[in-house]
Amino acid sequence: MKVLELKPTKKKATVIMLEKEYDEPWWVLEPAVKPANPLLERLKRPSIAFIELVKKIVEENKVDFATEELGLRGEKEFYEGNVLARFFKKKGIPFYPVDMDEAARLYLAAGLENRRAMRNMILDELAKLPDGDWRREYLLAYGQYLQQELEKQEQEITYNVRESWIAMGIIDHINKLEKDEVTVLHISSPRHMKGLSELLSSLNVNVVPVRAEKKVEGLPEAVKGRDEVYAAIRAGRIQVVPVVQKKKGPEPPYILFFLDTDEQVSPFDICMAYDAGFDIVVPYEKVTPQTARSLVQDAIFSRGPKGAKRTNFFIGGGNLELVKKIVKEVVGAMFPPFEATVIVDPRGANTTAAAMVLKVVKGARKIGLHPLEGKKAVILGGTGRVGGSVAVLLARMGCDVTIVETYPPADMEWVKARGKELSEEAGAEIKAVKATTQDEIYEVVKDAQLILA
Repeated sequence: MKVLELKPTKKKATVIMLEKEYDEPWWVLEPAVKPANPLLERLKRPSIAFIELVKKIVEENKVDFATEELGLRGEKEFYEGNVLARFFKKKGIPFYPVDMDEAARLYLAAGLENRRAMRNMILDELAKLPDGDWRREYLLAYGQYLQQELEKQEQEITYNVRESWIAMGIIDHINKLEKDEVTVLHISSPRHMKGLSELLSSLNVNVVPVRAEKKVEGLPEAVKGRDEVYAAIRAGRIQVVPVVQKKKGPEPPYILFFLDTDEQVSPFDICMAYDAGFDIVVPYEKVTPQTARSLVQDAIFSRGPKGAKRTNFFIGGGNLELVKKIVKEVVGAMFPPFEATVIVDPRGANTTAAAMVLKVVKGARKIGLHPLEGKKAVILGGTGRVGGSVAVLLARMGCDVTIVETYPPADMEWVKARGKELSEEAGAEIKAVKATTQDEIYEVVKDAQLILA
């Protein structure tokens, strides 16, 4: 049995991927249900118009060799019963079948056949059991699992595995030629055009996909009787027009603009951004509401609508008030279709707060306190960045929230103002108190169902 091994070619190779008019018959396991009309299989052969298209492509390109999926045919049938093989032989162009090794297909099919047999046994048992029998549910669940696995594995083999074998066959023939530049015409089933094109591109091959669009002119909408059928065929004209599918250019990179209010952007945040998958991270320090708008518009307008969707703005820093003003300016600078993602996390306050609230929700579910609506929540140290964000999140979830300032020198007027500010942000009342001794703290938390510190 051959071994599947995919390696990029070192040659300058171009593969013209021509989509044929039908999917070449192939399966891992023979379908249990036969086609309703076996004569339909006779339609799966190249038309005269398609051969003319192949001829045109060959004449316009210096094709070194051509390939086609072998499918369920043997090599003798591929060469002797294949109109394409006769065409390429006449043109003096080598023509090769490429497909999964038959021994490999049979090996994979054996594994699938075992699962299919188990599934069929379960179906037989289900047919025997009466309704209401407790064993039906167990058999049904196991049968569904086997069916899903069978479909998943068959799909994987039919597409990913088979396409890898086809690609390996094409690459092998490319590497055998004693020339640095190679042009190949591969005639592909429609269902493998996308996957095979992407796979060959990843193997250092320039792929030119060509879809054959068939047009029939002069054919009536309906005919009656044999004579009218032949008359319509004589009157009609069939054309197969090549439609070259333009290759997509490289996607714009994901760029994160880091807008920070502080003197220096934290290296921690920059490292986290790169580790999260951003291609480029651009830090800006000492950002103000006045400079934020122009920074945003310069970024999104220069990239266009498509690039804007791959542009992100992270707003951070220690000055919470300034961050809020910058957020307002950044969001206000955008309009459709120039809209980008905005992430707000001043010194990690929002992400930390979200993690805390998630922990609270999970814990509440375990002890029967969920949903949190109406529950009394007390947040010790709740006047800070993280505590304030937690308070807003819980208030929006319907909790009766109290934030507690535990630092003795703190000004009570400031504490009240902080409570009012958070209430406005949450759209719900958030009480703010000061408690600096153990007795004072106890009085605040004694009736609370949720205590966070």
